[in-house]
Amino acid sequence: MLSKAVHDAKERGYVTANQLAKQCGLHRTTISLAIRHGKLRSMRVGNVCLIAREDADEFSKQYAISGTIHKSDRKRA
Repeated sequence: MLSKAVHDAKERGYVTANQLAKQCGLHRTTISLAIRHGKLRSMRVGNVCLIAREDADEFSKQYAISGTIHKSDRKRA
């Protein structure tokens, strides 16, 4: 169960690291590493990592995929 502070932050426009990972199609560890290496700003409330919506949107733009690349397509390219 999430704390009241986390619920309040989500109402103010923050997303959890898990939500961002799902939105980007990435693993939670990838988000954690981006935070640890300073590529994504966040704040912690208890054991929940929160990211401002603006930062999350900017980060997710980096992972926008226009089309799926199949293994056979990579070999030809």
